Amino acid sequence: MDDRHGERLDPKLDRHGERLEQGLAELGGRPPSPELLLRADAAIAAGMAQGRLRRRSRRRWQRLGSAALTLALVLAVGLASIRISPAFASAVRQLPGMAAIVDAIREEYSLNRTVQDALDEGYLQPLHLTQDHEGVKVTLEGLVADDYRMMFVYTVAGLGENEHADVGKVKALDRNGQSVIQGAGFSFDGREEAFKRQTMELMLQPGSPLPDWLDLQVEVAGAPYRFQFPVDRELFADKSRTLPLEETISIENQQLRFTSMRISPLSVAIEAEYDPANTMKLYGPVDMKLTDDSGTEWGGVGYSAGSLEEHKVRFEFQSPYFRQPKSLYLSGKTFRALPKDKGLIVLDAEKGELLAAPDDRLKLISSSVDAKGMKLGFELRVDGPDSPSRSYSVLGSDFTDAGGRSFGLHLQGGTETSDPDGWQKLSYTYGPGDYKQPLTFEISNYPNYIEGEYRIRLPLEELPPEQ
Repeated sequence: MDDRHGERLDPKLDRHGERLEQGLAELGGRPPSPELLLRADAAIAAGMAQGRLRRRSRRRWQRLGSAALTLALVLAVGLASIRISPAFASAVRQLPGMAAIVDAIREEYSLNRTVQDALDEGYLQPLHLTQDHEGVKVTLEGLVADDYRMMFVYTVAGLGENEHADVGKVKALDRNGQSVIQGAGFSFDGREEAFKRQTMELMLQPGSPLPDWLDLQVEVAGAPYRFQFPVDRELFADKSRTLPLEETISIENQQLRFTSMRISPLSVAIEAEYDPANTMKLYGPVDMKLTDDSGTEWGGVGYSAGSLEEHKVRFEFQSPYFRQPKSLYLSGKTFRALPKDKGLIVLDAEKGELLAAPDDRLKLISSSVDAKGMKLGFELRVDGPDSPSRSYSVLGSDFTDAGGRSFGLHLQGGTETSDPDGWQKLSYTYGPGDYKQPLTFEISNYPNYIEGEYRIRLPLEELPPEQ
């Protein structure tokens, strides 16, 4: 075993790996039986983090349920691995059909440290489930999961020329027919080819356990597909550990208190609270980093707010769960923020007038209201510490009209284009409604910054043992 990983973290997983090693030895060069293939479920590694998606044309999140993901997670989370021998991982790779899956994932996420670790060690439930609809075959290849999310690799074959494998509605039900997810994320293969390999990430509902069986229903290229299969809870479930924190940082007199850290095979999640007495609203970090005691950086993969309680936020990173560093360090310098009295956008969509905005970096360039709905177009100048390529979605999920009525999510919204000079074009489309002008929107993110260096230590040796 590579000694960088230290001692094994989970004896139960280790015993599971030894049992599967024995099963592989029983193959004796012969094709594996279905029983042995099932016993190899725990042995194959995969990853779905936000690595280098060279073939991806876009990434999208889908909202499921009224309270789910109010501010979309920029989640594409990395994963760690169980500690099993390299010889075992190599043997698993020789199973029919698995080498191509492992190699494809390794290539797509070549810049993601935790995915590469996982592929080295074997942490995947292979599925190989295929459904055909009018000649278009969708194959669910493999699953990686923990108590908070499920990540899938799947392929689409048989598409026509210039046809894309867009994903529509997604349902994930347990044995009782109850939904187990609050949101879904997808990456898309943008190549003009008939065969595509894509990824799908399903976020479990808070408090919902990882199911032991799943009914997955998904629309691909406009057609319905359905997969039903058992989930290997022995491999994936009940692996997270939580450490209470009591650390506070101050940036230009704005306080942020870190309250807990959860580390699991797929992510490190750090919970925090903004001080209600802050004079500014913070929209998230620009350069926050998580490093271990060897200096290894674990990439930031998500920031969420809005769906949490007032003032509470969550920062998510790739996980060094199975490497067992003694400490982690959270550091950075810059946050996006606005004075609380500058956090609203007021406009008259019928007249095309922007009545209130934080500053002159935001311009309303188009608006229309008719029987089909409402469309808004903006230009936003992004400067300062942010990369000009960073995409912004400025408007929040809800807005209020002049009559005090609240309206829900836009149908579409976000960055359409950006240029090297930092100008971005944003567009939002809403359904039809009797909108009394003017309209007031709460800002969800904005390129205005506060600065102050911080670095806090997160002592992993104080984590409680797994149950």
